Formats: sequence, structure tokens, C-alpha cells
Amino acid sequence: MPRLIWQDKRISGKRLAPAKPAPLPLRTLEIIDPNPFGRDDPLPLPGHADPDKGWRNQLLWGDNKYIMASLPPSLAGKIDLIYIDPPFATGGDFSISIPLQKGKRRAGESAIQKRAYRDRWEGGLDSYLLMMSERLSLMRDLLADDGSIYVHLDWHAGHYVKILMDEIFGRENFRNEIVWCYRTMQTSKRGWARKHDIILFYTKGENYTFNLKEVLEPYPPDYQRRFRYTDDRGRRFMIRGKGGPFGFGQGDIRIEEEEKYPQFTYRQYMQQGSIPKDWWEIEMLNSNSQERVGFETQKPEALLERIIKASSNPGDLVADFFCGSGTALVVAERLGRRWIGADLSGHALHTTRKRLLEIPHCRPFELLGPSDHRKRKLKEVNRLEVGHQWEGRTLNIFLKGLALCDRECLSEGLKAKMKHPLDYIDYWAVDFDCQGQTFHSQWQSFRTKKHPRLETRCSHRYEKEGSYCILVQVIDLFGNETRQLLELSTMRD
Repeated sequence: MPRLIWQDKRISGKRLAPAKPAPLPLRTLEIIDPNPFGRDDPLPLPGHADPDKGWRNQLLWGDNKYIMASLPPSLAGKIDLIYIDPPFATGGDFSISIPLQKGKRRAGESAIQKRAYRDRWEGGLDSYLLMMSERLSLMRDLLADDGSIYVHLDWHAGHYVKILMDEIFGRENFRNEIVWCYRTMQTSKRGWARKHDIILFYTKGENYTFNLKEVLEPYPPDYQRRFRYTDDRGRRFMIRGKGGPFGFGQGDIRIEEEEKYPQFTYRQYMQQGSIPKDWWEIEMLNSNSQERVGFETQKPEALLERIIKASSNPGDLVADFFCGSGTALVVAERLGRRWIGADLSGHALHTTRKRLLEIPHCRPFELLGPSDHRKRKLKEVNRLEVGHQWEGRTLNIFLKGLALCDRECLSEGLKAKMKHPLDYIDYWAVDFDCQGQTFHSQWQSFRTKKHPRLETRCSHRYEKEGSYCILVQVIDLFGNETRQLLELSTMRD
């Protein structure tokens, strides 16, 4: 079988064997109990996995190579579906667009551009293939024996990664090269406009999940109209010929002909849909789409819905180790799958967290990372002012202001648009009984495209009198996190 050769490639026998990094101790940084704006119905939907049965969905913060190597051994061979949308080896930089939204948008408002990730490789394609081989090998170890993996790429390196995956997963386990076709405004005068990505679909072995009925495509309207008759069970059919005065397979025969020539006709019933092809026409998200969250490389939920429905079942474990804006995890949550997501970018995980919290009845989930990760990433760059008021055992907390320590680096135009002390806050959450190092997010408010106004007050009633530590977490528009601890005692009713 053909193999790729690149600098620093490691082979053990006949199998690609990149060095596996030593595991790092992971700890729970946050437990997020979805209760945005204090809603009264935070219960999971019927049929969803119960987090009390030993599982809680996980967001993992850090380099996915070290994260995967550090997952507990109990997860080896247990992930049912992996989807990844890694860098494409484009040689470019990709950004996040953070809108300046305060209540209703005003004319002239713009957005902050922040780099999401660099897709540049110092060693060229060699270093890119080394990066991919190390991570795909770890994913193979995590994938269940009946599991599937989808790798989303484009023309830059897709053909190289195809050979790489043949080596890691076995050429015999290649199932499809899916072509995702879309329309965008960019055109070319020197060649055919590039309007598709590829998605490589492999499995761990011969037995794997593929739910064909979940992804059948609707018939075109003109084809449906040909099924113009209905039987006594309500099933639609057309009449076809099988010899005699009719051609074999001839369609659109009148029902009078069936009565006249029953021996030369048969009924073809309309099925639920047609078998999907390996090229998919799914629209790219446009700038006005409600799904848009500012990530330049964000994929549409319809694309991930098709993959997750086809290659997993409710309750199965789905993973995306390059989760970016979190589309795969959002769709997995909505479809009742368990999930694991990882990313090196704190802003990516913050965006994913907000998208998950928008889902009605979202189940609790955790944010995990290496033991010292939060210490390295959490910088007191802002000054937060929080107020409180007691009404018996009910505590009211309200935001008073957030002062950016490095506000001088902002442009004058940006300062003019963001006049109120709370305008820079994108998200805040409260742990009403903070114990230990893990932040238990029990109430959240945040800005979204659909709901840009931020709730600045929340309340909580304590069942017992006593002293409590209340931790308030604030994340600004730039992704910086600030916390303030309040040590308070309840009042008598």
C-alpha cells in the first residue's frame, strides 16, 4: 500500500506509530448547570441521558494532543463517533468577529476582529502531516470497534490526509469521500471556482452504525406527483408495466390499464425518501444567518445533523477534538447524544458554552483542563464591581461596572461606542455556594445575536441560614475572564 513519507515520521513495524505524549492530570475547572436568566424549567428532555448516572458532557481546554492522551483509560475504545474540522493547511490566519451589541443595534456599530487560529506551519506540509498523524492515531485508540470518524478538509491537504488515514485506519475501512457543495460570492477568472469541501468517512472495522432511514432525502416534487394513486391503507403508488402492451418498467400507467391488464402491471409504492448520495448540497451560512456566531470557519448545523444522525444513536458518545465554535457539540446535544469537545482557544470554548446554554433543556456539562491551565489563562486584566442586597434569605446580586485595565489600547471610535461600564461584558455567571477550586455555574446571562441585551441582576434563595461564599464570573467581549468573591451571611426572614 502506498505510504506518505515526511520528516520526523515514526514507524513501528508496518504501522504508523507517532510518539504518544505523557498524560497530564486533568481537573474540573467549571461545572455548568444550565439555568440562563433563572428559567424555571432546567430539566432534561425525556429520553436524554441522565447525568446522574455517572456521565457529564465535557468541554476540554488545551492542546488536543495532550488532552486526548490524558483522557481516562475507561474512554479508550468507547467513542462512537468522531467528527473533526481541523486546520486545512491553507497558510492563512482565521478570525472571530465579535459584534459590539448593546440592546438594540445602532447604525454604525461594528465588530471587533480577533484572531481565532493560525493555519501556518513552520515546517510546511511535513509539520502539518506530523500534527495530523499524531492526533488521528490518538483518535483511533479512542474510537469504538463499531465507531466511525469523519474528517473535514478541502483541496489543500485532503488528498494527503486520505493516504494518511488509509495507513492509520486501514484502506479497507474507507467508506466514502463526501463532497459538500455550497455557493459563495468568491469567483475565479483563472480556473473553476472552488465551491466544495471534502469529508473523509472511515470506520474502525466492518461493523458500524449507519442509520439510513434517518438521512433519506425527500423526493423532488415532480417525482412525487407521479405517485398519484392511493390504496385503502393510505399508501401512494404509481402503476408500472411488466410486458405485454407495456415496456418493462414503464411508469405512469393509468389505473384503468391496471384493471384491464393485471398480469402485465404492478404497483410501485412511494418510499420514505431516496438513498443519499455522497455529494451534499447544503448552503453555507450567510452573514445574516441566525446560526452565525462570528467564526470565519463555522459549519452549518444541517451538515453535522446529517452526520450525527447517520453514524450514531441517542445516548452514543460523540467527540469533536477541534470543536471551534461548537457546532458538532450543539447538534449532538439537541439529538440526545453524549459528547466531548476540545479546543486550545478559550474564546472557542466560551462561544461553545453560550451556544449550548441557548438550547432548551440543555444538560449540565463540565469544563476541564490541565491542573495549572486556569492559573496560566486567568489574568486579572479588569476591575469588576458587584453589588448585593438581602431580602431575608433571598440574595440579590447586581453588576455595577467593569473597568478594563488596558482600555487605553482601544481605539477612540470603540471607546465612543461603548460608554456604559457594563457594555464590555459578554457573559456572567454565579456560583451561589462556592466550595473548593471548581466553579459551579448555577445562573448565567449572556449576549447573543438574537438576544443582545444582558440581564444585570439575579437572585437566589438559600434554604438554610448561614455564611456562604458567592463567586461571580464575568467574561468580556475580548474573552478575558474576571472573578469576584463575596463572603456573606444570610439575613433572617
